[in-house]
This record gives sequence, structure tokens and C-alpha cells, in this order.
Amino acid sequence: MHTRRWTIGISRLALAAAVAATAGPAAARGADMAAAPVNVELTRGAPAVVLDEEVAVIFDADGRFTQEIRRRVQILDERGLQTYAADQLAYYQPQARVEFIGGRIIRSTGETIPLDRDRAREEPLGAAAHAFDQPYRRLVARYPDLQVQDTLETTVRIESAAQIPGHYADFFLFQHESPILNKRLVIRGPASRPLRHAVRDGELTFTQGREGDRIVYTWTGRELPMIFRETGMPGLPEVACRVVVSTLTGWPELSRKGWAQSRQKFEPDETLAEKVRELTDGLTSEQSRILALVRFVAGDVGYLEASLDVGAFLEPHAAAEVLAAGYGVGRDKAVLLAAMLRVLGLEADEALINVSRAPDPEIPSVYFERSLCAVRLSDGRTAYLDPAFGAHGTLGETYAGGRPVLRLTADGAGLETVPPGPASRSLGRLDADTRVDADGGAHTRIGIQGAGYYDFILRGLGRRFSGPQFIQVWQELAGRVHAGARVREFQVSDAADLAVPFAVAFDVDAPGYALAAGRFLLLRPCLMTNGFELYSLGLPRMMAPGPRRYPMDLFAPVQVIQSERITPPPGCTVLALPDPVEFAAGPARLRLSCRQEGERVVFSSEFSLERSVLSPADYEQLRELLDRWVRSQRSLIILERQPGGGS
Repeated sequence: MHTRRWTIGISRLALAAAVAATAGPAAARGADMAAAPVNVELTRGAPAVVLDEEVAVIFDADGRFTQEIRRRVQILDERGLQTYAADQLAYYQPQARVEFIGGRIIRSTGETIPLDRDRAREEPLGAAAHAFDQPYRRLVARYPDLQVQDTLETTVRIESAAQIPGHYADFFLFQHESPILNKRLVIRGPASRPLRHAVRDGELTFTQGREGDRIVYTWTGRELPMIFRETGMPGLPEVACRVVVSTLTGWPELSRKGWAQSRQKFEPDETLAEKVRELTDGLTSEQSRILALVRFVAGDVGYLEASLDVGAFLEPHAAAEVLAAGYGVGRDKAVLLAAMLRVLGLEADEALINVSRAPDPEIPSVYFERSLCAVRLSDGRTAYLDPAFGAHGTLGETYAGGRPVLRLTADGAGLETVPPGPASRSLGRLDADTRVDADGGAHTRIGIQGAGYYDFILRGLGRRFSGPQFIQVWQELAGRVHAGARVREFQVSDAADLAVPFAVAFDVDAPGYALAAGRFLLLRPCLMTNGFELYSLGLPRMMAPGPRRYPMDLFAPVQVIQSERITPPPGCTVLALPDPVEFAAGPARLRLSCRQEGERVVFSSEFSLERSVLSPADYEQLRELLDRWVRSQRSLIILERQPGGGS
């Protein structure tokens, strides 16, 4: 439920939190010639350069605020042109009013193209209609006239009601993926509501003064370097130089405020209570009853995902209303699940979490990305359940483990880090039987299923592609394993049924899979190629030469077990097998083995990552593991035809 786009002005969607600005010299803004970047080293390799940005905020004692953002950026290449060709501002219409004031494009020749207010168009935020007909909107401003070497000047104004009545909280980035020459942030607020504030991951000039009954806070930054994005890195609000501000005393106060919003929303009506009885009828264990409710709310109650970018502290609807409507935003679904769990006599509350970035440990922010339901289990543990995460699996923290959460409670909870869960909670299994013909052809039956995050990956692929398209995905993977391989006898379970693991099974016929060399046949196990294992298949593409600067977030710990039984042709004996591989470093584990059992060869692979967020050192260990894994794929099973043993 991330609403940064309200306050970023016309910052591009991919940099939704980049709000902070500096006032450039008035003479430079008034000139009709586009200023050239001054610091060559600062702009080397940059797609664009922000010449100056200025953000001016005025907030009142009741939490209402007005924000004006002025920005002047020069486009340096086609990447910058693509980035700044359009800007989007998301907002919740009853609470905020967003206005594109206008601006201009200045050519390198001095020609000026005015940008009027009618450049901006209001659009629905999501394609799906919301059951409660709430107007989530976005303002889109497009600049088709923009060219490389142009300077783009724009101004946006946001007027918003308080996101938390009586309080103001926000954060402002002083870095993003283009360098910034000058940036200034000025906040004016009542002396009765003094700001707690801090600068993180950088140094800025700060001054504080008075204007009547208001305090004026000013932060200035100059020649701020660009951030070079790395695959899987945390969001910019966690790694960029930033200013964090809030009038809240701490996280416990925000927890109490959130609880007060929903305290009357959990009361069940008879329809809700009856639904709980229906869903849990015949189930005796605590886990099975909880999972039945989770799967109903996740799978049968519609979800407006777009609302996550609009506000974590918009008041949720009552649980009975959400059930009747059959639809809800993140907090609506969390309230419904908590209410249903309370019918079972369990202690359940709302909780909020960020996935792309960690919240500031000291200064509370109202921006969260996902709503969870925290339920206390009979063994004393608290499980954090995502009512919009459509996956089958055992009860546990699919991705919350190791991340800070904010529970919304009457007594006020602080930020709490969820204990990491084992990788086995997101377990993928691939099982195969292969028969090798005397001419080297191979016929393999493969079955794939998972739990937790692995189920989510597999099921998500099944939801995205259906029917022949889904079969074609696996056909393309088979073709990469061996040219000429063909998939047939395809079977797939119902992606919408969360009560059972999502399973895929198919045959692969691969003519000439084993290489004939005289009386020898050489082959590698089909699963040894990793060609059908969706998680690790994508990991090499995330690796880059050289060390990393930032952590890599892989969302959830994962374990994958693969097993394949290979039957050689009649008359062939096993002459040699690949050497076993065992690697363990940091959170990464890999074990590969081939052994003979009777006339068959059994290949086994076990891979796991026990942490979802890898430090730069963890990343190097994972890269070493992947290198070992790739090298192991050069090893082959060698079969020898015995004289008179078959043709």
C-alpha cells in the first residue's frame, strides 16, 4: 500500500519514491537556453541529469498537507528519453487532489515548447472494477515532443488530507538513477507538531528556522551521484540518500492508530460465522482449519492489487462487507481473514510489511506494500499470513521471515523482525523416469510441484499462460535441453485450486539424446541440465561480473529437490558416473550425486537458499555455487554396450 507517487510529483514510475528537490538559480530556470551539465564525471554514463529540483511542503496540525514539486532535467541519451517521456502520479481521489501545473521543453537551440495543463490525463489506476467503487486514480503526463539533449521543466502540486489524522509523515529521496546537480527540500509545519527527522545513507546540509508559528526545515544536496541499479537490489527508499520525517513519536503510536481504524471491523455477522463453519467442517487440526480460511480469502475473495500503491492507512471495510462484496484491497482481505480466524477462537490481528525495502527503524512511515494477518498459534508462534498470496503450502512465513513487520495492536507494537523460516517451507520437487534406447533416444516422464513460494512461481506461470500456451512454455524449455526434443502427454492441475499443490507432468521424447561413440553411449541426466527447474534456471541471468554494492533480494528462501531414475538400453552396463558435488557456503547449499541401483542410475540434486536477502558476500558465495553447478553439467554417464547385448 505504497503512496509515494502522491508526493513524488512527476517522478517516473520506476522511481516512485524520488521526491526531493533543490532550487536552482532563478536565472538558470528563466533562461531559454538549456544548460549543459557542469560535472563531466558526475554525468558520465548517465541517461539524464537532474539540473535542479525543489520540493516545498506545508503541513497543518491536522495532518493535511500541500506539496509543490519543480524539476528541471536534461535528457542525455535514448535511455533518458524513454525514462522521462511520461510521468505518472497515483492517488486516492477522495483524499488527494493532484494537479499538473505545466512546464516547458527547451531545445538545445533555445527553442521553447510550452507544456500546458491539458498534457495531463486522469486514468483509472487499475483495469478491474472494485467492488466498493473506490476511485483509485492516476494522473499521467506525456511528452511526445521530448528529444535527446532537451531540458524538461515541470511543476506539480499535490493537496492531500491527512493519512493519519493529526500527523504528517513522509520520506524524500536525494538520489535516484540520474545524477542530481542541486536539490532542496523545504518543509514548513506548525511548532505544535515538531518533526522528528533524519538523513540516511548520505550527507546533506540542514538548517532550521521560524516563520511565525511555523518551523521551517530545509535540506540541501549538491552533486549527488546516480545510483547504478543491480538486479534484485532493494528499492531506492532503502539504499539512496534520503530524508525521513514524521510527527509521530514512534512505531507503537502508528500501530495504535492503525488498530483504531479497524477495531470495529472484525465483528462477524451470522453469514461470516456460517462461512467459517462451512469451510472448516470436518477439519480437526489447527493448521488445516487455518489453511482452509487462508485459501478461501486468497483464492475466492477478489483482490485490487493497484491499491497497494495508494495507502496503507486508508480505513479498511468491515469484514462482513468484504465477504458480501467478494472483493477487497489488501487491508480489507487481512481484516476478513483475521475476523474469520477469531471465529475459531484464535488471536489474530493485522500486520503491515514492506517487501522491496525495509522501513526506517526509528522514524515511522505510513508507506507499506502488503497487508498480512498475524495469528497466534497454539504452540506460541505467530504466523504471518498473506491473504492475497495465492499459493499452496504449509503454514508459515513464505516471505515474511527475516523482514520487519508492524502489527496493529491496541497497546501499540514496535517494528518486529519475523524469525526466518526454513527454506523447506518453499520446497520444489522434480521427479523423472528416463528410458534410454539402444540408438541413443531418451524418453522421460517428468513431474513438478511445489509448496509455498515455489508453488507460487509454478502456479503463477500456469495462471499467466493457459492451454496450448502453457504447453508451449515447456516445449521451449525441452528444446533448450536437447534440440529436437518434443513434449507430449501433458497434464496440469487447476491453478485456481489452492487446496492442492499445483502440479505439472509431461513426457519428453529426445531422439539422439545420448551420444554414440563406438560401443559407448554418453549422456547426462535430463534433470542435471536444470532445464525444467524454474527457480535456479533464472539465477545465472541475475549474476553479473564483479562485486555487488547492494544486497540481492530473492523474495523467499527456497529448497529444490530433483530426482531422476535412468534405465539404460538392454545389454548396456554402467561404465562411469559423474563425480558427486557438495558445496555449502553462507546460505547456499548444493548436493549432486549419481549412483547405480541395480541396472538403473539414480541422479539426485538438492539445492537450497536459506536466506531471502543475500548480502554482497552471500552473493559471491551463490555465484561460486552456480559456477560449480554449471561445471558439473559437463560430466557424463558413460554406458558400454556388451558384445551380443543388444543393438
